[in-house]
Amino acid sequence: MYYRADGKADITGYCFQYDPGFGNEFIVRKVVAGREEKAPIVRVKMPAGFDIFGVPHEVTISVKGDQHTVTIDSKVVLGFRDSTFTSGSAGLRTWGSSTQALFDKVIVIPK
Repeated sequence: MYYRADGKADITGYCFQYDPGFGNEFIVRKVVAGREEKAPIVRVKMPAGFDIFGVPHEVTISVKGDQHTVTIDSKVVLGFRDSTFTSGSAGLRTWGSSTQALFDKVIVIPK
């Protein structure tokens, strides 16, 4: 999920994701001109038994000033401070061998 992103084809902003390449972790990376920075800003192991396939989850990303908070199913999974990108849009993506993602409802509440 992109947020505080510029909306260009070669997007710049933050990206929250589940990344199996990082050992089943939730991570946030900066993306600049369409390229993800190698090291995440923050990363956290997913809870034991957390199922991501075929199970709906509610994900909320909230940013107030430089304080970022990500909740999944009403539980805070990570929080951090960063002020690199101060405004922008939100967006969704899939990558790699992903052929489908289902989003039931997307709500963006501007500041």
